[in-house]
Amino acid sequence: MKKIGITTFQGAYNYGAILQAYALQKTLSDMGNDVKIIDYYKNDLYDQYQTFRKKNHGLRSAIKIFIYDVYLWSIKSRRNKNFKKFISNNLNLTDRKYTKSEIEAMNFDIFVTGSDQVWNKNITCGLDDVYTLDINNSAKKISYAASIGDNKILEDNKSEYEEKLQKLDLISVREISTKPILEKVINRKVDVVLDPTLLRTREEWLKIVGDKPLRAGKYIFAYSVGRGSDEFYKKAEDLAEKTGLEIIYFEETRFKRFNTKSKNMYSAGPSEFLNLLYFSEYVVTSSFHGLAFSTIFNKNVSVIFSNKPERLKTLMDTVGLKTENNSDWDSINKKLEEARKKSLKWLEEAVK
Repeated sequence: MKKIGITTFQGAYNYGAILQAYALQKTLSDMGNDVKIIDYYKNDLYDQYQTFRKKNHGLRSAIKIFIYDVYLWSIKSRRNKNFKKFISNNLNLTDRKYTKSEIEAMNFDIFVTGSDQVWNKNITCGLDDVYTLDINNSAKKISYAASIGDNKILEDNKSEYEEKLQKLDLISVREISTKPILEKVINRKVDVVLDPTLLRTREEWLKIVGDKPLRAGKYIFAYSVGRGSDEFYKKAEDLAEKTGLEIIYFEETRFKRFNTKSKNMYSAGPSEFLNLLYFSEYVVTSSFHGLAFSTIFNKNVSVIFSNKPERLKTLMDTVGLKTENNSDWDSINKKLEEARKKSLKWLEEAVK
């Protein structure tokens, strides 16, 4: 049994971030390891999720942000409470928050960084040493399904990525398109593996979903991280008009998005999010994790590409998904299981 410490986005009240953290921790634990998610907290990264944000944008901007936060206080408070409950019940965090220097002194056999966009310097407010494992500790260091999010960031900052990733013993990323670029930058082998959420089977995720639907009747599950594109809203709206079904969507703003009957479930926690997705009739999403769980649950999904579609296309190419009207789920499930076995094998060998 190995003692493993994970660095990831454990403090982000974002469905994909928390569910992938849970999945990686649970998978490594199931392999017989003692696993902790290191509670590394970055104010600049996590401030956006707080009920009242603290960033200093100048007096005029600060007043506008405060007024907006007051307006959203009720829905954000419920959401944060639900996220905290899920994290408390499902993530095996360290006993307290740790700084980089304290992490360097921690007694782990292996450090794992990933998944999610831990190498997207625009998200992490600079390429962070804790997420690249550029730390002074003799433990083995690996990345699992780390993502840069946008390959242009890598191409524009080649020397920085080359320098920061040198202490990693094994490197794996989530997007196929990142592999050749990163290999050329760091002159190292880079493997492509599945996002941690896809390492867990349908049956394993159903333990989180529960037996009963939270919402009665049939509905459309519409999920985009942040405000969706015009195409996203139009697709959900057209589908609602065609089927007569209600739209369930997830946005912090209370402004109405749809002409047809709709319900904003932004305050839902991760388990409620999975429940609503699983029991939906249709899914419309531009989110990678929205697509990942639609694939796991074999949902009737319509995929809307964002301006950075690499992560969506990697998953779709891997398992043979189309942008909509997927029907050959036997073939898709077979390809997913094959990819799952390969990724599990990579991870198991990496932490030996």
